[in-house]
Amino acid sequence: MALANPQRDVCVGVGVELDRESVVRGDVDTFGPLHILAFENAKFGAKAILVTHNIARGPAIGGCRFAPDVTPREVYELARAMTWKNAAALIPHGGAKSAIVANPVDFPQGSPQRRELIEWYADCVAPYAEYIPGPDMGTDERDMDIIFRKNARSIGRTDGIPLDQLGLTALGVMHTLKLLVEGGFVDGLTSVAGSTMSVEGFGNVGAALARFAAQDGVKLIAASDLPDATRNYGGVVHHPDGLDLARLLALRDAGKSIIETDQPGVQVFAGKAELKRVFAFEADIVVPAARTNSIDLETAKSMRAKLVLEAANAPLTDEAEQHLHDHGVIVGTDYIVNCGGVIGGAEGWAELQNPLDALRIPAAVARIITAVTKNIPAIHVLSRSKGITPRAAAAEIVEARIG
Repeated sequence: MALANPQRDVCVGVGVELDRESVVRGDVDTFGPLHILAFENAKFGAKAILVTHNIARGPAIGGCRFAPDVTPREVYELARAMTWKNAAALIPHGGAKSAIVANPVDFPQGSPQRRELIEWYADCVAPYAEYIPGPDMGTDERDMDIIFRKNARSIGRTDGIPLDQLGLTALGVMHTLKLLVEGGFVDGLTSVAGSTMSVEGFGNVGAALARFAAQDGVKLIAASDLPDATRNYGGVVHHPDGLDLARLLALRDAGKSIIETDQPGVQVFAGKAELKRVFAFEADIVVPAARTNSIDLETAKSMRAKLVLEAANAPLTDEAEQHLHDHGVIVGTDYIVNCGGVIGGAEGWAELQNPLDALRIPAAVARIITAVTKNIPAIHVLSRSKGITPRAAAAEIVEARIG
Protein backbone atom coordinates (compact mmCIF):
# COMPACT_ATOMS: atom_id res chain seq x y z
CA MET A 1 0.00 0.00 0.00
CA ALA A 2 1.37 3.40 -0.97
CA LEU A 3 1.43 5.83 1.91
CA ALA A 4 1.12 9.60 1.82
CA ASN A 5 4.31 11.53 1.21
CA PRO A 6 4.44 14.38 3.78
CA GLN A 7 5.81 16.74 1.12
CA ARG A 8 3.11 15.73 -1.33
CA ASP A 9 0.35 16.74 1.06
CA VAL A 10 1.30 20.41 0.91
CA CYS A 11 0.22 20.99 -2.67
CA VAL A 12 -0.47 18.81 -5.69
CA GLY A 13 -1.62 20.81 -8.70
CA VAL A 14 -4.69 22.60 -7.37
CA GLY A 15 -4.73 20.42 -4.23
CA VAL A 16 -3.84 22.38 -1.09
CA GLU A 17 -3.45 21.10 2.46
CA LEU A 18 -5.84 23.07 4.66
CA ASP A 19 -4.94 24.42 8.07
CA ARG A 20 -5.83 21.55 10.34
CA GLU A 21 -6.64 23.54 13.45
CA SER A 22 -9.22 25.60 11.54
CA VAL A 23 -10.93 22.34 10.54
CA VAL A 24 -10.38 20.16 13.61
CA ARG A 25 -11.18 23.10 15.96
CA GLY A 26 -9.33 21.78 18.96
CA ASP A 27 -10.92 18.33 18.98
CA VAL A 28 -8.73 15.79 20.76
CA ASP A 29 -8.07 13.20 18.08
CA THR A 30 -5.10 10.94 18.61
CA PHE A 31 -5.87 8.83 15.55
CA GLY A 32 -5.68 11.46 12.79
CA PRO A 33 -6.16 13.12 10.39
CA LEU A 34 -3.40 12.10 8.03
CA HIS A 35 -4.24 15.00 5.72
CA ILE A 36 -6.99 17.45 4.74
CA LEU A 37 -6.90 18.53 1.10
CA ALA A 38 -8.94 20.96 -0.98
CA PHE A 39 -9.09 21.17 -4.79
CA GLU A 40 -10.67 23.73 -7.11
CA ASN A 41 -12.15 23.42 -10.58
CA ALA A 42 -12.35 26.88 -12.12
CA LYS A 43 -14.22 25.70 -15.22
CA PHE A 44 -17.20 24.36 -13.27
CA GLY A 45 -16.88 26.56 -10.20
CA ALA A 46 -16.63 23.37 -8.17
CA LYS A 47 -14.41 22.24 -5.34
CA ALA A 48 -13.36 18.88 -3.93
CA ILE A 49 -12.30 17.93 -0.42
CA LEU A 50 -10.38 14.85 0.72
CA VAL A 51 -9.79 13.93 4.35
CA THR A 52 -7.83 10.77 5.03
CA HIS A 53 -8.14 10.20 8.75
CA ASN A 54 -6.35 6.95 9.65
CA ILE A 55 -4.79 4.02 7.76
CA ALA A 56 -3.51 1.89 10.64
CA ARG A 57 -5.82 -1.01 9.71
CA GLY A 58 -5.19 -0.68 5.97
CA PRO A 59 -6.14 1.56 3.02
CA ALA A 60 -8.92 3.96 3.94
CA ILE A 61 -12.45 3.45 2.61
CA GLY A 62 -14.99 6.27 2.58
CA GLY A 63 -17.65 7.65 0.30
CA CYS A 64 -17.63 10.71 -1.95
CA ARG A 65 -20.42 13.14 -1.02
CA PHE A 66 -21.79 15.43 -3.76
CA ALA A 67 -23.61 18.51 -2.46
CA PRO A 68 -23.33 22.29 -2.77
CA ASP A 69 -22.87 23.04 0.93
CA VAL A 70 -20.38 20.43 2.15
CA THR A 71 -17.64 21.92 4.35
CA PRO A 72 -14.15 20.65 5.25
CA ARG A 73 -15.35 20.28 8.85
CA GLU A 74 -18.21 18.03 7.75
CA VAL A 75 -15.87 15.89 5.66
CA TYR A 76 -13.43 15.65 8.57
CA GLU A 77 -16.16 14.49 10.95
CA LEU A 78 -17.32 11.93 8.42
CA ALA A 79 -13.77 10.70 7.77
CA ARG A 80 -13.16 10.31 11.49
CA ALA A 81 -16.40 8.37 11.82
CA MET A 82 -15.24 6.07 9.01
CA THR A 83 -12.15 5.14 11.03
CA TRP A 84 -14.37 3.99 13.87
CA LYS A 85 -16.94 2.44 11.55
CA ASN A 86 -14.40 0.34 9.66
CA ALA A 87 -12.81 -0.84 12.89
CA ALA A 88 -16.24 -1.64 14.33
CA ALA A 89 -17.12 -3.51 11.14
CA LEU A 90 -14.03 -5.70 11.58
CA ILE A 91 -12.72 -4.94 8.09
CA PRO A 92 -9.03 -4.31 7.23
CA HIS A 93 -9.45 -0.66 6.32
CA GLY A 94 -8.89 2.78 7.77
CA GLY A 95 -11.19 5.78 7.47
CA ALA A 96 -11.49 8.64 4.99
CA LYS A 97 -14.13 10.74 3.25
CA SER A 98 -14.29 13.08 0.29
CA ALA A 99 -16.69 15.51 -1.28
CA ILE A 100 -17.48 17.31 -4.50
CA VAL A 101 -18.76 20.75 -3.58
CA ALA A 102 -21.24 21.62 -6.32
CA ASN A 103 -24.94 21.24 -7.03
CA PRO A 104 -25.70 17.78 -8.47
CA VAL A 105 -28.71 19.27 -10.28
CA ASP A 106 -26.26 21.17 -12.51
CA PHE A 107 -24.53 17.89 -13.40
CA PRO A 108 -27.28 15.39 -14.35
CA GLN A 109 -26.33 11.75 -14.26
CA GLY A 110 -25.22 10.63 -17.73
CA SER A 111 -24.40 14.13 -18.97
CA PRO A 112 -20.99 15.10 -20.43
CA GLN A 113 -20.63 17.70 -17.68
CA ARG A 114 -21.13 15.04 -15.01
CA ARG A 115 -18.58 12.74 -16.56
CA GLU A 116 -16.00 15.51 -16.88
CA LEU A 117 -16.51 16.61 -13.27
CA ILE A 118 -16.20 13.05 -11.93
CA GLU A 119 -13.10 12.46 -14.06
CA TRP A 120 -11.59 15.64 -12.61
CA TYR A 121 -12.38 14.41 -9.10
CA ALA A 122 -10.79 11.03 -9.94
CA ASP A 123 -7.63 12.82 -11.06
CA CYS A 124 -7.59 14.79 -7.79
CA VAL A 125 -7.65 11.70 -5.57
CA ALA A 126 -5.56 9.48 -7.87
CA PRO A 127 -2.18 10.27 -6.24
CA TYR A 128 -3.56 9.22 -2.84
CA ALA A 129 -3.40 5.43 -3.14
CA GLU A 130 -4.26 5.06 0.55
CA TYR A 131 -7.83 6.24 -0.23
CA ILE A 132 -10.51 4.10 -1.89
CA PRO A 133 -13.63 6.15 -2.84
CA GLY A 134 -17.18 4.82 -2.69
CA PRO A 135 -20.68 6.19 -3.30
CA ASP A 136 -22.29 8.52 -0.81
CA MET A 137 -25.05 11.12 -0.85
CA GLY A 138 -25.25 12.51 -4.39
CA THR A 139 -23.02 9.88 -6.03
CA ASP A 140 -23.77 6.35 -7.17
CA GLU A 141 -22.39 3.26 -8.90
CA ARG A 142 -22.11 5.01 -12.28
CA ASP A 143 -19.82 7.63 -10.80
CA MET A 144 -17.70 4.91 -9.19
CA ASP A 145 -17.39 3.26 -12.62
CA ILE A 146 -15.90 6.47 -14.03
CA ILE A 147 -13.45 6.75 -11.14
CA PHE A 148 -12.40 3.12 -11.51
CA ARG A 149 -11.74 3.52 -15.21
CA LYS A 150 -9.51 6.49 -14.40
CA ASN A 151 -7.47 5.09 -11.53
CA ALA A 152 -8.62 1.48 -10.85
CA ARG A 153 -9.63 2.42 -7.33
CA SER A 154 -13.26 2.61 -6.20
CA ILE A 155 -15.93 0.48 -4.58
CA GLY A 156 -19.69 0.29 -5.10
CA ARG A 157 -19.42 0.00 -8.88
CA THR A 158 -22.10 -1.37 -11.20
CA ASP A 159 -19.99 -4.49 -11.81
CA GLY A 160 -19.42 -5.02 -8.09
CA ILE A 161 -21.73 -5.71 -5.18
CA PRO A 162 -24.87 -3.59 -5.77
CA LEU A 163 -24.92 -1.89 -2.37
CA ASP A 164 -28.01 0.24 -2.95
CA GLN A 165 -29.94 -2.38 -4.87
CA LEU A 166 -29.41 -4.90 -2.09
CA GLY A 167 -29.93 -2.32 0.63
CA LEU A 168 -26.89 -3.50 2.60
CA THR A 169 -26.72 -0.44 4.84
CA ALA A 170 -30.41 -0.79 5.62
CA LEU A 171 -29.87 -4.49 6.31
CA GLY A 172 -27.50 -3.62 9.14
CA VAL A 173 -29.92 -1.02 10.50
CA MET A 174 -32.76 -3.53 10.46
CA HIS A 175 -30.71 -6.19 12.22
CA THR A 176 -29.78 -3.60 14.85
CA LEU A 177 -33.46 -2.85 15.40
CA LYS A 178 -34.22 -6.52 15.98
CA LEU A 179 -31.30 -7.04 18.36
CA LEU A 180 -32.18 -4.00 20.46
CA VAL A 181 -35.89 -4.76 20.72
CA GLU A 182 -35.62 -8.53 21.12
CA GLY A 183 -32.73 -8.07 23.56
CA GLY A 184 -34.91 -5.99 25.85
CA PHE A 185 -32.84 -2.82 25.54
CA VAL A 186 -35.75 -0.55 24.51
CA ASP A 187 -38.13 0.28 27.33
CA GLY A 188 -41.76 0.03 26.29
CA LEU A 189 -41.02 -1.81 23.05
CA THR A 190 -41.20 -5.58 23.27
CA SER A 191 -41.81 -6.49 19.63
CA VAL A 192 -40.72 -5.18 16.24
CA ALA A 193 -44.05 -6.24 14.75
CA GLY A 194 -46.69 -3.60 15.36
CA SER A 195 -44.21 -0.82 16.07
CA THR A 196 -44.25 2.53 14.27
CA MET A 197 -41.43 4.28 12.46
CA SER A 198 -40.51 7.70 11.06
CA VAL A 199 -37.74 7.98 8.48
CA GLU A 200 -35.87 11.17 7.67
CA GLY A 201 -34.51 10.86 4.13
CA PHE A 202 -36.42 8.50 1.84
CA GLY A 203 -33.30 7.74 -0.20
CA ASN A 204 -31.22 4.64 -0.81
CA VAL A 205 -31.00 3.74 2.87
CA GLY A 206 -34.29 5.11 4.16
CA ALA A 207 -36.43 3.55 1.43
CA ALA A 208 -34.69 0.17 1.71
CA LEU A 209 -35.12 0.19 5.49
CA ALA A 210 -38.82 0.99 5.11
CA ARG A 211 -39.14 -2.09 2.86
CA PHE A 212 -37.28 -4.37 5.28
CA ALA A 213 -39.19 -3.02 8.26
CA ALA A 214 -42.57 -3.52 6.56
CA GLN A 215 -41.73 -7.19 6.06
CA ASP A 216 -41.41 -7.50 9.84
CA GLY A 217 -44.66 -5.70 10.56
CA VAL A 218 -43.35 -2.19 11.23
CA LYS A 219 -45.71 0.62 10.22
CA LEU A 220 -44.14 3.66 8.51
CA ILE A 221 -46.08 6.70 9.74
CA ALA A 222 -43.84 9.58 8.55
CA ALA A 223 -41.09 10.17 6.00
CA SER A 224 -39.24 13.05 4.37
CA ASP A 225 -37.21 13.77 1.25
CA LEU A 226 -35.68 16.67 -0.67
CA PRO A 227 -34.86 15.43 -4.18
CA ASP A 228 -34.24 18.95 -5.57
CA ALA A 229 -33.21 21.64 -3.12
CA THR A 230 -32.91 24.23 -5.89
CA ARG A 231 -36.69 24.06 -6.44
CA ASN A 232 -37.41 23.61 -2.75
CA TYR A 233 -39.02 20.37 -3.91
CA GLY A 234 -39.72 17.83 -1.22
CA GLY A 235 -40.96 17.79 2.33
CA VAL A 236 -42.69 15.53 4.84
CA VAL A 237 -45.62 13.13 4.62
CA HIS A 238 -47.47 11.69 7.61
CA HIS A 239 -50.33 9.31 8.25
CA PRO A 240 -50.93 8.01 11.81
CA ASP A 241 -52.41 4.78 10.47
CA GLY A 242 -49.47 4.12 8.16
CA LEU A 243 -48.21 5.40 4.83
CA ASP A 244 -48.76 3.42 1.63
CA LEU A 245 -45.20 2.25 1.07
CA ALA A 246 -45.82 1.03 -2.47
CA ARG A 247 -46.95 4.50 -3.54
CA LEU A 248 -43.92 6.16 -1.96
CA LEU A 249 -41.50 3.73 -3.59
CA ALA A 250 -43.13 4.23 -6.98
CA LEU A 251 -42.73 8.00 -6.67
CA ARG A 252 -39.10 7.64 -5.69
CA ASP A 253 -38.42 5.31 -8.63
CA ALA A 254 -39.99 7.93 -10.92
CA GLY A 255 -37.68 10.65 -9.59
CA LYS A 256 -40.50 12.43 -7.79
CA SER A 257 -40.84 13.56 -4.21
CA ILE A 258 -42.94 11.53 -1.80
CA ILE A 259 -45.05 14.65 -1.20
CA GLU A 260 -46.73 13.76 -4.54
CA THR A 261 -48.45 10.76 -2.93
CA ASP A 262 -52.18 10.52 -3.60
CA GLN A 263 -52.91 8.32 -0.60
CA PRO A 264 -56.11 9.56 1.05
CA GLY A 265 -55.73 11.15 4.47
CA VAL A 266 -52.00 11.88 4.22
CA GLN A 267 -50.72 15.11 5.74
CA VAL A 268 -48.26 16.83 3.41
CA PHE A 269 -45.81 19.49 4.56
CA ALA A 270 -44.00 20.79 1.49
CA GLY A 271 -40.62 22.49 1.35
CA LYS A 272 -37.23 22.39 3.01
CA ALA A 273 -38.40 24.47 5.96
CA GLU A 274 -40.73 21.63 6.97
CA LEU A 275 -38.16 18.83 6.98
CA LYS A 276 -37.53 18.75 10.73
CA ARG A 277 -41.23 18.12 11.26
CA VAL A 278 -40.59 14.42 10.51
CA PHE A 279 -39.00 14.09 13.96
CA ALA A 280 -41.94 15.54 15.88
CA PHE A 281 -44.54 12.85 15.24
CA GLU A 282 -45.09 10.19 17.86
CA ALA A 283 -43.32 7.05 16.66
CA ASP A 284 -41.65 4.16 18.43
CA ILE A 285 -38.61 4.30 16.14
CA VAL A 286 -37.09 7.36 14.50
CA VAL A 287 -34.48 6.88 11.79
CA PRO A 288 -32.41 9.90 10.68
CA ALA A 289 -31.06 8.78 7.29
CA ALA A 290 -30.06 12.06 5.66
CA ARG A 291 -27.55 14.72 6.70
CA THR A 292 -25.07 15.40 9.49
CA ASN A 293 -26.42 17.22 12.58
CA SER A 294 -30.03 17.19 11.41
CA ILE A 295 -31.19 16.68 15.01
CA ASP A 296 -30.09 19.42 17.39
CA LEU A 297 -30.99 19.81 21.05
CA GLU A 298 -34.19 21.73 20.33
CA THR A 299 -35.35 19.05 17.90
CA ALA A 300 -34.43 16.28 20.32
CA LYS A 301 -36.57 17.88 23.01
CA SER A 302 -39.61 17.67 20.73
CA MET A 303 -39.15 13.99 19.84
CA ARG A 304 -41.51 11.31 21.12
CA ALA A 305 -39.63 8.12 20.36
CA LYS A 306 -38.37 5.09 22.22
CA LEU A 307 -35.51 4.32 19.86
CA VAL A 308 -33.40 6.38 17.46
CA LEU A 309 -31.34 4.51 14.85
CA GLU A 310 -28.62 6.66 13.30
CA ALA A 311 -28.71 5.38 9.73
CA ALA A 312 -26.99 8.59 8.59
CA ASN A 313 -23.51 9.60 9.68
CA ALA A 314 -23.47 11.89 12.73
CA PRO A 315 -27.13 12.94 12.41
CA LEU A 316 -27.40 14.04 16.06
CA THR A 317 -25.43 16.77 17.77
CA ASP A 318 -23.64 15.73 20.94
CA GLU A 319 -26.13 17.71 23.02
CA ALA A 320 -29.10 16.06 21.32
CA GLU A 321 -27.69 12.59 21.82
CA GLN A 322 -26.98 13.24 25.49
CA HIS A 323 -30.49 14.67 26.00
CA LEU A 324 -32.14 11.59 24.52
CA HIS A 325 -29.95 9.30 26.61
CA ASP A 326 -30.81 11.23 29.77
CA HIS A 327 -34.50 10.82 28.98
CA GLY A 328 -34.40 7.08 28.41
CA VAL A 329 -34.38 7.08 24.60
CA ILE A 330 -32.02 4.45 23.20
CA VAL A 331 -29.77 5.75 20.42
CA GLY A 332 -28.14 3.30 18.03
CA THR A 333 -24.72 4.80 17.24
CA ASP A 334 -24.20 5.68 13.59
CA TYR A 335 -20.98 3.85 12.75
CA ILE A 336 -22.24 0.72 14.49
CA VAL A 337 -25.75 0.80 13.02
CA ASN A 338 -24.96 1.77 9.42
CA CYS A 339 -21.88 -0.40 8.84
CA GLY A 340 -23.58 -2.54 6.17
CA GLY A 341 -22.64 -0.35 3.23
CA VAL A 342 -18.95 -0.17 4.04
CA ILE A 343 -18.79 -3.90 4.68
CA GLY A 344 -20.35 -4.48 1.27
CA GLY A 345 -17.84 -2.07 -0.23
CA ALA A 346 -14.94 -3.82 1.47
CA GLU A 347 -16.15 -7.15 0.12
CA GLY A 348 -16.31 -5.60 -3.34
CA TRP A 349 -12.70 -4.47 -3.00
CA ALA A 350 -11.66 -7.89 -1.69
CA GLU A 351 -13.26 -9.47 -4.75
CA LEU A 352 -10.62 -7.78 -6.91
CA GLN A 353 -7.83 -9.48 -4.96
CA ASN A 354 -9.50 -12.78 -4.07
CA PRO A 355 -12.50 -13.58 -6.29
CA LEU A 356 -15.38 -15.51 -4.73
CA ASP A 357 -17.76 -14.84 -7.61
CA ALA A 358 -21.33 -15.84 -6.66
CA LEU A 359 -20.33 -16.42 -3.03
CA ARG A 360 -19.26 -12.81 -2.49
CA ILE A 361 -22.73 -11.38 -1.79
CA PRO A 362 -23.61 -14.08 0.77
CA ALA A 363 -20.21 -13.43 2.35
CA ALA A 364 -21.02 -9.72 2.59
CA VAL A 365 -24.43 -10.35 4.14
CA ALA A 366 -22.95 -12.79 6.65
CA ARG A 367 -20.25 -10.29 7.57
CA ILE A 368 -22.81 -7.55 8.20
CA ILE A 369 -24.89 -9.78 10.45
CA THR A 370 -21.78 -10.95 12.30
CA ALA A 371 -20.47 -7.43 12.91
CA VAL A 372 -23.79 -6.06 14.15
CA THR A 373 -24.43 -9.11 16.31
CA LYS A 374 -20.97 -8.82 17.87
CA ASN A 375 -21.27 -5.09 18.54
CA ILE A 376 -24.82 -4.22 19.51
CA PRO A 377 -25.40 -6.34 22.65
CA ALA A 378 -21.88 -5.68 23.96
CA ILE A 379 -22.23 -1.91 23.51
CA HIS A 380 -25.65 -1.62 25.11
CA VAL A 381 -24.81 -3.90 28.02
CA LEU A 382 -21.76 -1.74 28.71
CA SER A 383 -23.84 1.42 28.31
CA ARG A 384 -26.31 0.21 30.92
CA SER A 385 -23.73 -1.09 33.36
CA LYS A 386 -21.69 2.12 33.35
CA GLY A 387 -24.56 4.57 32.84
CA ILE A 388 -22.86 6.03 29.78
CA THR A 389 -24.20 6.75 26.31
CA PRO A 390 -24.06 3.96 23.72
CA ARG A 391 -21.61 6.14 21.75
CA ALA A 392 -19.23 6.29 24.72
CA ALA A 393 -19.58 2.55 25.20
CA ALA A 394 -18.93 1.93 21.50
CA ALA A 395 -15.79 4.06 21.66
CA GLU A 396 -14.43 1.98 24.55
CA ILE A 397 -14.92 -1.22 22.59
CA VAL A 398 -13.87 -0.03 19.13
CA GLU A 399 -10.85 2.17 19.89
CA ALA A 400 -8.84 -0.91 20.85
CA ARG A 401 -9.35 -2.23 17.31
CA ILE A 402 -8.04 0.85 15.47
CA GLY A 403 -4.38 0.30 16.29
